[in-house]
Amino acid sequence: MPSPFLLRIGALSSLTGVNIKTLRYYDEIGVLPPQYVNPENGYRYYGHRQALLVDLLRFCTLTGIPLKEFSDFVTPDGRIRYADLLAVGKKAAEARIQEIRRTLRLLRILEADMRRCNVCPPAPTLGDSMQHACTLALHPFDGELESSAYRRELYRLMDDLRAAGAPPAYEYGLALLYGNDVRERHIYIEIEKRPAGGKIPGISLLRLPAAPMLHTRTDARGVEQASALFARALSEPEPHLILATELFGGDVSTDDPAYELRCLPLPRASRRSACL
Repeated sequence: MPSPFLLRIGALSSLTGVNIKTLRYYDEIGVLPPQYVNPENGYRYYGHRQALLVDLLRFCTLTGIPLKEFSDFVTPDGRIRYADLLAVGKKAAEARIQEIRRTLRLLRILEADMRRCNVCPPAPTLGDSMQHACTLALHPFDGELESSAYRRELYRLMDDLRAAGAPPAYEYGLALLYGNDVRERHIYIEIEKRPAGGKIPGISLLRLPAAPMLHTRTDARGVEQASALFARALSEPEPHLILATELFGGDVSTDDPAYELRCLPLPRASRRSACL
């Protein structure tokens, strides 16, 4: 028979404000086993002090400490290492703050990019704008922009970049390199940071400084006419880079996407890495 001082699971739920399903989950993962389980009906009974443990488990959820790791902070004699628990919670909170800051930076970049895209003129008209400073990862690709092969190679490149410690940023598309009788076609992805060591086996990295560029708005078919649209710029002796990326200004149609074409001289410091 259970002690009259024990709480049924429903009473513990009412006392702590944690629903019964969650209390049962705590039991399943081994962080809040009941003090007594009636063998005849399976009813769970808890001690009053276990309400404090429920509060602590809620704290872990709030601070991002995985509940399945909670037992790591409990000594064999049942003592809880609060200092270690707080240190882990603080570290988890700081990591979330950094992630929120990174997300805010990305949203601000997207807002600025959207404002620029909204004034991008339709082809064949060319407008003047600025290419933001960035590092691009390049992977050779000879297929069509709107194709399954393009998507497969794009996602594989994204996975390779994450594995190499160079997480992708939000921008990607086709990069067309022109110069010194060389014509190269690549999938490109902007990366958030260069990997340790500055190189990734099998992937070319191209650093672009902030620089003036020509740009225009077109559809997927117009991407194939990029060299004709920028014929005057490409007739100049220095190598040039054309970037084709989906346009995210105003309302976006997933069925008929628009693309921005950008044309800019390839920086001298980047020409060797781009094999031009």
